[in-house]
Amino acid sequence: MREYLAVQGSNPYRTPVFRCTVRRIDLTIYLKCTFLTAYLCALCLPIVSCGDKGPTDSLSQVPARVTVTPSHMNLKVGDTAEPTVTVRDQDNSRITNPVLSWSISAPQVVSVNSQGVITALSAGGAVVTVMSGSASAVMRVSVRPVSKDEAALAAFYAAMDGSRWSNNENWLSARPVGDWYGVTADSEGRVRELVLDRNGLNGVLPPELGALDELERLELRDISIKGEIPDELGRLERLRTLYIFESSITGPIPSSLANLRNLTGLYLYENQLTGEIPSSLGNLSSLVYLILSGNRLSGEIPRSVGNLGGLRWLQLNRNQLSGAIPASLGGLSRLTSLDLSSNGLSGSIPPELGNLSNLTFLHLGNNGLQGQIPSRLGALRALERAFLSSNLLSGPVPPGLGGMTSLWQLDLSNNTQLAGPLPIELVNLTNLRALWLTGTGLCAPLDPGFQAWLARVDQGAGLEGVVNCLAN
Repeated sequence: MREYLAVQGSNPYRTPVFRCTVRRIDLTIYLKCTFLTAYLCALCLPIVSCGDKGPTDSLSQVPARVTVTPSHMNLKVGDTAEPTVTVRDQDNSRITNPVLSWSISAPQVVSVNSQGVITALSAGGAVVTVMSGSASAVMRVSVRPVSKDEAALAAFYAAMDGSRWSNNENWLSARPVGDWYGVTADSEGRVRELVLDRNGLNGVLPPELGALDELERLELRDISIKGEIPDELGRLERLRTLYIFESSITGPIPSSLANLRNLTGLYLYENQLTGEIPSSLGNLSSLVYLILSGNRLSGEIPRSVGNLGGLRWLQLNRNQLSGAIPASLGGLSRLTSLDLSSNGLSGSIPPELGNLSNLTFLHLGNNGLQGQIPSRLGALRALERAFLSSNLLSGPVPPGLGGMTSLWQLDLSNNTQLAGPLPIELVNLTNLRALWLTGTGLCAPLDPGFQAWLARVDQGAGLEGVVNCLAN
């Protein structure tokens, strides 16, 4: 206490002794509190500094490192892509919403917008640099040209409402076209097949399909395919099979299809095609299957169809064809199936059809064919099914039909002018299991052998409209 008073010296207003004592106590408490606070803070600091530092005000962070992924992009002209950019400060904390700037070494190859979306403009390479503050990162971009096949497929995709397809996997992506759903490509990326069957196609076939000049198979089926078959399909000189069926395609069959010299199958059935069958189709020397059934085709069957020597199937049924059956069809020696039913054909059945030695199926029903059944049809040894019903045929059944030894189904029904007893020679048709005569004046002889043969036929698909002849 004396020391404290001495310090006050001669101050006439020195504090009394008891006041000084209180002040010494306050100072001691103050020092102790200060020491305790420092001590507690020292204990807390290690705890606070452990782990993440938590959110940091980005305004106080300084960019120290920028990363961009991927470091290398492969695009094709027209593609867009958005890389991922990450910016961190000197403490390796991520900066949210960093300010970025972009530069490009080759702006004619790619462009980049303020959001960092890169667009491929032309073939080539470019280095894209992204900066935040003084930190930066680079990404290399390689751009390849779009092949004409890709361009054609892209036009097809747009025209046929591809975004709504049932399956559009990989379409318009950077994946090779051979990985696009329904597309088959060779090792060089050329499109060989385009097959989309009931996949939700909706629209008009674009002319760009004609640019797929390596295409060998085109198969499209959907009721919402509309418009006409583009003439440009005639450019597909390598095409071997063309299927456009069960759709709403209208208009004529393009005569340009006659240019498809490698075509083996033309399947245009169950559409709404109109007009005449182009006679130029007779130039398709490789054709094996010509299926045009279920349309609205009119006019006569071109004689030139008889030039298709390799043809095996000819199906023109359920159209509006008229006129006579061309005798030239008898020259189709490899034909196995001939269906001209449900048209408006007239005239007589050409005897030349008896030359079709490989024919197994013959359907001429539901027309306006007249005259007698040609005896020469009996030469059709391979024929299994013959339908001549619902015509205007007349006269007796020729005995020569007994030569069709492979026949198991014969339909002569609804020919009211067919009359007379069936020829005994029919007993040679040992494979016959169905005989339909309803709506005719034909009758079965009472000959025991013939009746026994009828009984065997009745054990198969059966007899319809067969009555016995009256006894003499």
